[in-house]
Amino acid sequence: MRKIVAANWKMNLRRESAATLAGALAGDLRQLWLFPAAVHLNSVRLQLSDTKILLGAQDLSVHKDGAHTGDISAEMLKDCGCEMVIIGHSERRQGYSEGSDILLRKLVRACSAGLRPLFCVGESKAERDGGQANAVVESQLLILKRLAPEARAMVAAVAYEPVWAIGTGINATLAQIEEMHAVVARKLGNIGMHATPILYGGSVTPDNARELLTSRSVDGVLVGGASLNYDALSRIDDFAKAQEIAPRGVSTQLEPAPPPEALALLFERDTDDFNIEVKVKPAAPASIVAEVPTTPPSDGALSRYE
Repeated sequence: MRKIVAANWKMNLRRESAATLAGALAGDLRQLWLFPAAVHLNSVRLQLSDTKILLGAQDLSVHKDGAHTGDISAEMLKDCGCEMVIIGHSERRQGYSEGSDILLRKLVRACSAGLRPLFCVGESKAERDGGQANAVVESQLLILKRLAPEARAMVAAVAYEPVWAIGTGINATLAQIEEMHAVVARKLGNIGMHATPILYGGSVTPDNARELLTSRSVDGVLVGGASLNYDALSRIDDFAKAQEIAPRGVSTQLEPAPPPEALALLFERDTDDFNIEVKVKPAAPASIVAEVPTTPPSDGALSRYE
């Protein structure tokens, strides 16, 4: 079971460049998780048929459908061929004020549609300097406890991305990374997610990828800027495929997600105040969320699930 390389292209590349890069990676028989811009999903998808590259989206709406101008639902992403979606990236948490309530709704929407979340956590420089790194990351992971076991099993990976190292060129030391991955692993184990892979993201380049990927605590990497360059991403992937995930992890070849009709909750109405009317199918399996809140849960409220 080789280690994982996830490529987050963010808001970069034009259609032709995205398709060309995806085609080159597919031609090399790479095994990647690829997250292009939403407008390029179809162009990239056409390059990935009969490959082991998994296509994912960088974000999704908290709504299933309706009058939400500019939003893209989980079901629409599935229509585009997506199998995965990034949720909780620091650029969304900070730039768009996405807190626990929004992230929970996105996790529910993703799992209900059969998309596998790549869930991101990480502390800011101020939080690390204040000695709060462990507590912050543990708090961010608490949201996963709100998911039912069936939904937790759909989480493709958790990515630890220290905010102060994303796109800054500042690298966390391997000791810092291993310490935080141990925190993540312990918290995941407490909620029955022992096998969930833990990726590292934060200025990952070919220069530091080998050291990162040889660590037993790092199951893979989430690559940003370096993933836009074919040679750089190929070198990183070469390092990854030469390493095996420790027994706690899983393969990059995920089991197929259950079809949406096999998931219990049908969201008939998804409103801004988080009052969600839910109908359970007859003889359906356990619900996707352990409980559906009637008001958005605050970070403080989530702490009672510790």
